[in-house]
Amino acid sequence: MIEIILAIIITVLLLFWSDDIKTREHALQAVRQYCDKFDLQLLDECVALNLLRLRRNNEGKMTFFRQYEFEFSATGIDRCKGRIKMSGKNIDTIQVDVHPIS
Repeated sequence: MIEIILAIIITVLLLFWSDDIKTREHALQAVRQYCDKFDLQLLDECVALNLLRLRRNNEGKMTFFRQYEFEFSATGIDRCKGRIKMSGKNIDTIQVDVHPIS
């Protein structure tokens, strides 16, 4: 019985991990496009998860809400922060701090 419960727990964790990787890659791709669109340089080529919680989406279904942070540069000298907020795999917003215009 313990083996079955352990197998279920491991399966759920692996499914969550796989979904998390796909969502992070989707967020990174969206941030890259955003930076290209506004002529910003994405620094470190990564996004970092800083918030994860369950919440209801617009249809009332429970989904994971994730917020990732990233750093970018507008001039090549500065280092500014940005955030991308996601409900499931849907992008809610991309926000960037005030930065100098290049």
